Amino acid sequence: MAGIAAVAAACLLAIGPATASADTCEGSNHVAVTEDDLAMAERSLLCLVNSRRGLTEAQALRMDTQLLFAARAHSTDMVTRNYFSHVSPEGVNPRARATDAGYPADVAVGEIIARSSEEPTAFALFQQIINSAIDDELMRRPGFQTVGIGLALGTPGGPGVTMTLMIGTADTKASDTAVDLFSRSTCEPLTERLLLADARFAKKDRKVVRQARVVRKLEEDGDRTQLAAAKRKLRRNEQVRNRAGKALQLTYEAAEKACAPRSFRP
Repeated sequence: MAGIAAVAAACLLAIGPATASADTCEGSNHVAVTEDDLAMAERSLLCLVNSRRGLTEAQALRMDTQLLFAARAHSTDMVTRNYFSHVSPEGVNPRARATDAGYPADVAVGEIIARSSEEPTAFALFQQIINSAIDDELMRRPGFQTVGIGLALGTPGGPGVTMTLMIGTADTKASDTAVDLFSRSTCEPLTERLLLADARFAKKDRKVVRQARVVRKLEEDGDRTQLAAAKRKLRRNEQVRNRAGKALQLTYEAAEKACAPRSFRP
């Protein structure tokens, strides 16, 4: 159990819970997407997507520049030409768009599109994804490694924001998982519980150490009168310490899962 307190403190600087909520990722909610923060909103969506993937312990998606280019172009095209479809009026599909952008042609590619006019935020778009069983399953499917999330202001025929999310299995040089946007606000209660559990374990462990010294002293002195009682007390202290240790381990595992979901780990 040594070092648990240090780990607990470090968790306060970790990346947040494995479930996505409105305050999970910075920049995802409350503020409507504008021209100046389109790129920030795209990364906020990536953060939300990876937090969702953490529920199934799928690996983090990394933002690929080629898929990003293709996704942005498709979102802009849908808004400009007033259609909402995976296939353009000329018949260009997601696979063709990805290949045209330079993404490897011999890998799997998927696509999710969404639009929001009443609440043009990254989180509103994300909720549309998880509200669709098909899109949610695609977003969380293991095996995908890279993604491009492209936004465009406006929706086909109106105001708001439109999103294209292109996902692929190619292992490119992409590295950005948007881990830095993960909010730690919902992680802090768990780390506080972890620090308390560590303090309780340390207190029980000190009692064991003190009682073990008493037993050794009695053994050295040959005092058999008090030795049996001292050993019984030591065993009781050890049992209490072990229960505290088990509770600490369970709390640590919960905090580790919440504050550093597997989807964001290397």
